Amino acid sequence: MGWFAKKIFPELTDREKAEPYWEIAVDFIREIKLEAERLDAFPKEKRIAYLKKNHFK
Repeated sequence: MGWFAKKIFPELTDREKAEPYWEIAVDFIREIKLEAERLDAFPKEKRIAYLKKNHFK
């Protein structure tokens, strides 16, 4: 999902980002994009530990 968010978020227009009906979706995509970028910066060991702790309980 993070990969997709990083690709799609820059494609959203200002009009789409300002649309009240898109507000929740845009915020969700923005947060996923930021989280994916943060995760990409982790070294492999830290990324694996993060995913085990936060996603695969």
